[in-house]
Order: sequence, then C-alpha cells, then structure tokens
Amino acid sequence: MGKPGADVLSTPALLGLMEGACIQQSEPYMAVEHTTVGYAVDGLRHLAPTPVGNKVVISVELTEVDRNRLTYQIEAHEGEQRVAMATHKRAVIPIQ
Repeated sequence: MGKPGADVLSTPALLGLMEGACIQQSEPYMAVEHTTVGYAVDGLRHLAPTPVGNKVVISVELTEVDRNRLTYQIEAHEGEQRVAMATHKRAVIPIQ
C-alpha cells in the first residue's frame, strides 16, 4: 500500500496477521458449533517498517476471559526488533 517503491509490510496487512494469530490460538479450543469474531483493536502501534520478504513473528497471549469475550496482547517481531503491538478483543459466538 502507499507509494510505489515503499515495499514494506503495510499496517493493514500486519493487523491481518495479528488477528489471524489470535484466531489460530483459540480455534482448537472452540466447540465445533462456535467460532470467534473480532470486535476491537486497541493501542495498535506499528513501530518499524518490515521490508517485503523479511520474516515477522507474531506472539499472542490470551490475557482475559470475560464470559464469551476474549482479550489478547499481541506483539510482532522482525528478528529481535519489536515492530508492532496491540490489544485485540474477540467474542465467542455460535456459528448458526
């Protein structure tokens, strides 16, 4: 996204990776008839650029469960450098 030549990981693409990591962490624990949907991203900070082709590692920690609401702390790293962080909230809902 953005100007040609700025070949770095975009913030929307990074957020998608972060949300996907939360989904992957929780899905194995969902009952067959349930899934999660995101409803908030708080404090998203994209701190440093990541050139296209470099590896980003997403770390997710489930920090709170309140009835059907899950809260995650997320960090993204490129090597030793933290490139992003956010708090993400998801709700457990029936698929039907």
